[in-house]
Amino acid sequence: MRHLFRWTRTCDDDADPGAGILGDVAGRQIVELGCGAGDKLSYLVERPARGVDLAPARSQSIRARAR
Repeated sequence: MRHLFRWTRTCDDDADPGAGILGDVAGRQIVELGCGAGDKLSYLVERPARGVDLAPARSQSIRARAR
């Protein structure tokens, strides 16, 4: 039953619009609070974006993915 509680990425833009929902963010900084594993931040890698999560392990994995 553990498999029922796993998080997965979606490939359906209607279900997960990603950064497109933000519109034009040129010249703006973006902060995602409660960013978890940083899945949404990966859409914003070319823009100034930061993620904040209370779990230190999550923050470390996000930094590793961003490099």
